[in-house]
Amino acid sequence: MLLNYKTYGEGLPLLAMHGLMGDKDNLAFLKNAFDGQYQKILIDQRNHGDSFHTYNMNYSIMAEDLFNIADHLEHDSVYLIGHSMGGKAVMEAALQHPDRVEKLIVLDMVPFAFPYRYVDYMEAMLKAHEKSFMTKEELKDFLLNELHEKAPFPFLAKNFSRKPPYRCRMGLKELLANVDHIFEELPKGRTYSGETIFIYGRNSFMMQYLDEEKIKEYFPMASFHYVDSGHLVHLDKKEEVLSLLGDFLL
Repeated sequence: MLLNYKTYGEGLPLLAMHGLMGDKDNLAFLKNAFDGQYQKILIDQRNHGDSFHTYNMNYSIMAEDLFNIADHLEHDSVYLIGHSMGGKAVMEAALQHPDRVEKLIVLDMVPFAFPYRYVDYMEAMLKAHEKSFMTKEELKDFLLNELHEKAPFPFLAKNFSRKPPYRCRMGLKELLANVDHIFEELPKGRTYSGETIFIYGRNSFMMQYLDEEKIKEYFPMASFHYVDSGHLVHLDKKEEVLSLLGDFLL
């Protein structure tokens, strides 16, 4: 099955994958970028957005999802960009099929294992999904109560239907069943020797897991750049990130 995707512009194929609990619109900063030079292909990952739900989910499968779209669009080789979980998916894709990846862009992610995050959010959202609230206020009050006032409600609400009853579009049961895979390390002993750029937020939680030398064991041509932001580098520092991407891609 093909993942849901939408294309913007014409040119070389740039496939973009969002992070956990996101959707293709999380990478909307690319829509009008590099027009005439790149066709941006924004993708809803499995169990996210308008893509299908499945219990089959690991980085090898997620990488093949990318190439299924590339094959469908008749692209032998592609450019890849991914944020967070999407960053790990595009890393795996480049490691699986280095001959099919022209350049690789990773936004605030490492190829290593690290402790689970957002599981409490997904568990609370699953409870809300099963209650099928009829008003946004009920949904908000429930999530804030479940998460002890720490819920980023606008972000969570984006994953629910636009009209009541408010049910989550994400495959929450499927994601929760696969947290071991989502936070696992990519298998070692493989390399992608193409041009690669990693962009990190200096204030991101990801910095504590960053090791440039160990990353270069997977990606020997990697360059590393840092912006003054948190985990959402492409939203917090959109113009700076686009400038870095322009220098890399053009």
